[in-house]
Amino acid sequence: MEPAVIRGEKHMAARRLSLATLPTMNAVAELTFKQIKAKSSGPQALANSAWAFATSSIKHPPLFDAIARLSMETLSEFDQQELTNLSWAFAETRCRHLPLIEASSAALVNALEVRGMSEEEVARGGYAMAWAQDRHGRPDLSRALVSHFMVGARCHSMAWGLVIQDEEWRHHAPPNGAVTALEAMARTASFDFGRDEKVVPEGDSWVASMSGEVICFVFPGAAGHVNPSLPIARRLVQQGYQVEYVCSEALRAPIAATGATFRDVDFVVVPRAAGDVSSAREMIVSTLQAYEDPGANAWALNFGSLAASKLIPIFVDFLRELAPKLLVYCPVLCSYAHLAASHLKIPDVSLLTASGPGFWDAAFTTHGGSAKQLCEAIGKNAANNKAVQEIRAFLGKPELKLNTSEPLICDYYTRLNLVTTIPSLADPLNDADAQFYREAGQDFHFIGPCLDEPGEGEKSEELELRRLWEEIQEAMAQKREIIYVSMGTVLTGDHPDHGWHGQSGTLLTGQQLCQAVYRATFRAHGDADSQLLVVALGREPAEALEGLEVPKNCRCLKHLPQVELLTKASLFVTHAGQNSFTEALSAGTPMVACPGFGDQLANAQRVERLGVGRQVPRPWALDEKQLFQEADVVSALETYEAHVCEAVGTVLRSTECRAKAGALAEEVQRGGGATKAVELILEALFDTPGFVQGAQRSSPFIDPIGTSVFELLKIGIGPSSSHTVGPMLACRNFAKRLAKQNLLSELSTILVELRGSLALTGIGHGTNKACVLGLHGVAPAEVDPATIEPFLLDVKERGKLLVGFKSDFKEITFSEEDDILLVAEELPLHPNAMICRALSADYSCLLEVRYYSTGGGFILSEEEMLAAGQSAGSASRSFPIAFRSMAELLSICEERNVDIASVVRTNEEARRSPEEVSLGLGELWAVMEQCIQRGLEPSKANALLPGPLQIHRQAPQLYATALEEQRRCEAQDLRQPVMDELRWLNCYALAVMEENACMGRLVTAPTNGAAGVVPAVLAYYMRHLRPTQPESEQKDPATFLLTAATVGVLAKEHACISGAAGGCQAEVGTATAMAAAGLMAVLNGTPRQVAAAATSALEHSLGMTCDPVLGLVQAPCIERNSMGATKAVNAVALVRSGASQSLLDLDGVLRVMKETGSAMDKRYRETALGGLAADYERSLQETPQLQEVVTSSMGFQRIQHGTKKQLKRQVTYEDLEQRLVFQRMESQAVSKC
Repeated sequence: MEPAVIRGEKHMAARRLSLATLPTMNAVAELTFKQIKAKSSGPQALANSAWAFATSSIKHPPLFDAIARLSMETLSEFDQQELTNLSWAFAETRCRHLPLIEASSAALVNALEVRGMSEEEVARGGYAMAWAQDRHGRPDLSRALVSHFMVGARCHSMAWGLVIQDEEWRHHAPPNGAVTALEAMARTASFDFGRDEKVVPEGDSWVASMSGEVICFVFPGAAGHVNPSLPIARRLVQQGYQVEYVCSEALRAPIAATGATFRDVDFVVVPRAAGDVSSAREMIVSTLQAYEDPGANAWALNFGSLAASKLIPIFVDFLRELAPKLLVYCPVLCSYAHLAASHLKIPDVSLLTASGPGFWDAAFTTHGGSAKQLCEAIGKNAANNKAVQEIRAFLGKPELKLNTSEPLICDYYTRLNLVTTIPSLADPLNDADAQFYREAGQDFHFIGPCLDEPGEGEKSEELELRRLWEEIQEAMAQKREIIYVSMGTVLTGDHPDHGWHGQSGTLLTGQQLCQAVYRATFRAHGDADSQLLVVALGREPAEALEGLEVPKNCRCLKHLPQVELLTKASLFVTHAGQNSFTEALSAGTPMVACPGFGDQLANAQRVERLGVGRQVPRPWALDEKQLFQEADVVSALETYEAHVCEAVGTVLRSTECRAKAGALAEEVQRGGGATKAVELILEALFDTPGFVQGAQRSSPFIDPIGTSVFELLKIGIGPSSSHTVGPMLACRNFAKRLAKQNLLSELSTILVELRGSLALTGIGHGTNKACVLGLHGVAPAEVDPATIEPFLLDVKERGKLLVGFKSDFKEITFSEEDDILLVAEELPLHPNAMICRALSADYSCLLEVRYYSTGGGFILSEEEMLAAGQSAGSASRSFPIAFRSMAELLSICEERNVDIASVVRTNEEARRSPEEVSLGLGELWAVMEQCIQRGLEPSKANALLPGPLQIHRQAPQLYATALEEQRRCEAQDLRQPVMDELRWLNCYALAVMEENACMGRLVTAPTNGAAGVVPAVLAYYMRHLRPTQPESEQKDPATFLLTAATVGVLAKEHACISGAAGGCQAEVGTATAMAAAGLMAVLNGTPRQVAAAATSALEHSLGMTCDPVLGLVQAPCIERNSMGATKAVNAVALVRSGASQSLLDLDGVLRVMKETGSAMDKRYRETALGGLAADYERSLQETPQLQEVVTSSMGFQRIQHGTKKQLKRQVTYEDLEQRLVFQRMESQAVSKC
């Protein structure tokens, strides 16, 4: 959690610093270090510097030592905020300075007793200090301190609000039932804790509210674009999503009122911008001069690419750090956010606050010109063309139009585009553009206006507004008509062309236009007892009403709650902006439209065409070169006011306008509004996986399969392909890069940051151990499992590690606990992510690489992930017999009259010699068979598996019993037991998985977590079924493996084989389908029977969750493999008997598996946060001794949590002895390293 208050410009500098790049951080660290050594830094600078570096990616112990020493000398000068910030910084960093923490504690208590701190300051400061002390091994201090700041009911409630955001703090709570008392107070108290809502919702719903996906909104600083998004943001927050909203400071208040986290766009842009830039607006406006054409000013901001070329890299960096699951953006003015998100493969949704994608054509019809003419003008601008080429090159998308050809802004739209109107009110879309959007897969959903429910919007405490609302209620009770007047925020604002002093190319300024409307309304209905006039001025009343006489029945305020007011108004006099227009229609309120510019003109025409009111056009200049006299303006004003006055009276008396408006309201409301928007947004979130695996692309089934059998089936070690083999390969690749780039000589420190699922279940999967082995240059296929633990013990005792590759090594100081970090937050592209950093002696970054372990032991760097697997489908990796799906493969088999294994062998022999293919397949089967044999050794019977679950090996005893029963039956000439095949399958599958749990050597098939299914079924065939076949029909293991691997490759390419991305259906489900296909092939089934067996096996594995208890690949993983093996055999039996009747083919079931995995809650995707894992951990309270073992062995206390309200885990105990607390957590801090 970020410190509650950090004041002054130093705060801004610290915040920007925490977002800076590594080279910037290194430079600033050195400068800060020198200033602190010279004792030229005051308390605020010390606290803010500590906080910035504690939350950054740089490791600089000398800097923290210097900060600690100087802080100790000047601690009496620190105020409460600076003490709090300092304590948070030293809690966040691994640099331990207990004397400073103890001294800060005493100073904080003194601040409470002497300085008269408020309860809010006490709650925040005391909480921070208590947490900091415990992180430094002094829970006694934190428990003592807690008694000092638990004062007052409000403070109790606030403190509990902090507690529920960090379950780790719970064991600090005071004794004697204070936790219960705090919770009771919090549930009944209402207080302001950053938002106008209770911190703790009723019941246990606050647990659900931490469900945790981050959704980022990016909108311009224009109320017309922002307002429709606010009800959507509010509903997403209410459903437990964290909404991070990027916008300008002017709109902070309404955005924050939704519960979203406001992010100032200047804080996003300025720290990342090149050159001296003070604001995002300044940077954008400064690009206008670069077009070197005054005529470009007419189109540059909306259609030019110079600003976008600067903003896209900035937002790529920002979104990579934020790691949202979805982006919601304005397509008209924030295209850079969409293009950045698409580059990072972050799904997005646009919110178009205009009258449909045809609105530009309507604008040209009104103002003249055409889209073609505009594109030609844009295409002729050299500076713009250069920016276009830069964007195309940066994104790797040469096909982008970027307004150099039609349709306009087509690149700004995405797959799902929400439009805040209904089809009958939308501007028509020309046929060519409509066809383009269809072919591009860009859908437009018309949802109508997005409005808050009554009482949901921003609540104002202004006395004047409350009085107005009471007067409105009284007027309605007296049957008085409410006439509401609003000319919007742009005409009344400071826009140079269209604002208060702008003319928009017309006779009248915005001021003259608005005041003419006010004056006409006052003249027509002022002082009438039967009406109440309500005017939203948009500016300060003294300026807006200058020269006007306000009648006694009129109330004028700067801002009004428009949506709710429209439901009570008899008439709306409006500028006819898109939001006001649709909001009035939704309320069924007749209108007098007095448009100013842009789409207001088209909407005004609609008002009249629909029969819901009248329009009064703005006086326009017929000739831009003509000079008008003041008399012309006066005359135009008089005429305009008369027309407004007449229109107001006409519409107010018209029952027809009222009837048509009421009828249209029903149609508008059927659009669904914000509720429908949220529904579609969540569909997009679940339908689009937040990962890119292997050759998976946004448009699947395009490139031919390019993955080899030997890439899918790999020899390695347990217990996990994605969490052990993948990270080992990643670290080995990193060490290889260091050696290849000659960086080992400068190397001083290596940091490995495990993210997401790799952090949450990393200790249980041995990920930390695998990373150490990989940095040492060890390959999974080469490592001897018996040497692993002695090697790791030597590294731990000496504190040294040889890093390198082959013969090029360097020994560095290394501590696995300190240098391998576990961070709960995911990176954008996949749940299994890791960052490897190499630092020099001065802490500058030599090399940083982000890796993703995508399942099955496959790893990709971020560059490869962003290429969306193009290498996997490139011509250099293509096979001679190309196929993209099982359907295509079956057609090939039938055309050539061959089986699947023959096609795949031909392809493999295009990359290796026939002998190498045969030897490779033989080695795979040999490793599988050896693994089974090791797992069945009698000496291992009943041996304990690693970890605290106390699970014993079962396979050796089961096998011994099966052998004894078999011998008895053979000796007595008895029939074998009815369940004989299940007995053998169980033995073989359990044997492999129990070896896997012990980091044994095995074959990834397709993953380690599912590595028991394929060997078990193949062993069952080789040992029990093959001997019963006629010799001519017997098949070798190669046929089985080639066929099975083909199904696995299809699953990898078109769905996923990662439990962290798709649940256990992706692992054991895929393995079951592979085994069924392989068995059907060696039983001489046809290719279509092979596909049918795989389909049946996978179809009945859909929806399986991945919920490993304590993150160990033991329960339920071991037995789940035996269940998969038996299911595979049963699928073959059903197909052979003709009883299987699948309605989908294998390609269809793979699509369903992908969709199911995408929609699956993260708790059930290898995070050990839900399902069996969560229930087991809750049950640990009944076994205190086992609790202690879990606490000491699983390393949960190492997991760090950052800013994002995402799924997290922490396991702690009250006073380290009492009940286990297991909850998902949220935090508001800047992300840790």
